[in-house]
Amino acid sequence: MITPRSKREVWLGKGKIVEELFPRKKEIPEYKKNRKEALVALRQVIEPQIISYRKSVLRQLQGPLGHKIKCAVSGQAINAGEFHIDHRYAFKNIVEEFCRDYKIDLENVEVYCRGTKCYFKDTDLAESFFDYHMMNASLQVLDATENLKKGSKYYG
Repeated sequence: MITPRSKREVWLGKGKIVEELFPRKKEIPEYKKNRKEALVALRQVIEPQIISYRKSVLRQLQGPLGHKIKCAVSGQAINAGEFHIDHRYAFKNIVEEFCRDYKIDLENVEVYCRGTKCYFKDTDLAESFFDYHMMNASLQVLDATENLKKGSKYYG
């Protein structure tokens, strides 16, 4: 979508489009909406870590030695382009522990969104979560179908 005033492109997610086409009969409470947006912001904060891990996996798969990487769930060989990066220790748990340790309430933290992107107004919070995730997360490689089967039980 291109906004009329700025003439800049803004990406809209499937959820926003569906919400506009089929509005809810009962409005989502503001605190739940804020929590969902905060979770999107937390995912975006760690996106560089996920991208970096993905690139390291691709280097291993495409390198001169052609390392074989197996799916952590099925044990099947992973092919370039057919894998997902997943948390061994659930992202949900990392978020809950971070919020408990830093005394953060996702229902009341200030978040602003533009298109499909959400950001924390408090950049210190974003930096703290980036560091916390870097120290506490353990990532793994999964076959894309295995990860989709498993599903995200806690995204928003």
